[in-house]
Amino acid sequence: MIITVLLDIMVCMRFGETLLAEMLSLYEDPWLYKTVKEIAVGYKATLQRVDNKVILERVRETLERTAREVAELSNGHMRSKSEIEATEILIKIIRTGKKKEAQAVAHFELFFSWWSRDIAKQYLRENQNFIRRGGKITRILIVPKAKLLEAKDFVQMQKEYDIAIRIAIAEGQPELLSNEAFLIVDNEIVSRTLYSIRGTINGSYVTTDRFEVDEIRNKFDLLLLSAKAPEDFPELSDSNPTDADAG
Repeated sequence: MIITVLLDIMVCMRFGETLLAEMLSLYEDPWLYKTVKEIAVGYKATLQRVDNKVILERVRETLERTAREVAELSNGHMRSKSEIEATEILIKIIRTGKKKEAQAVAHFELFFSWWSRDIAKQYLRENQNFIRRGGKITRILIVPKAKLLEAKDFVQMQKEYDIAIRIAIAEGQPELLSNEAFLIVDNEIVSRTLYSIRGTINGSYVTTDRFEVDEIRNKFDLLLLSAKAPEDFPELSDSNPTDADAG
């Protein structure tokens, strides 16, 4: 759509503002043709004023990238370009939740260092705000059995933010749950992060595709069947002694 409008505008600009105004009147969305007109005007001005192939190529790359992103968005799909952007999108998703229901899955080993970052704490505060607005968040933490004691502080942190935390032992989980983390909000939108075997991020994106949302929700429900409350694990119990106490 945006490229069609852009091409129409570029053609009409060759024949003057009168024809351009007539063409724009055919579109029902004023914001759309205003924005695309600004893009076209900026592109034309660049061609006229700048005699530098590097800059002109950057302009074309920007327009092509924008076209691809808009095409993805029109299908309810949005990719994140970085870990920071992915977290910012997580914050926006949880902030705009309407039905007050969210489910999440995180891997302790993959995310341990991430949770100590400032942007992760901002995300947790947004989790807490969501709950204070009447929502509920259930987060399943996948932990190797040998790492349970190390996960105790993480579990306590989640509780401090009023999050319903459940623990799933990593050993024995289906392979389809071993390389991804996700957040589901209102059973309508999913933020999904995929990992390689080495723990590096392969990709992060958001989708509202009904088939994929249902697929992820089914994975969560499957994992929830084997998940337990932290109190069911002696290593996570408040009465479990620390190394210093056991000295």
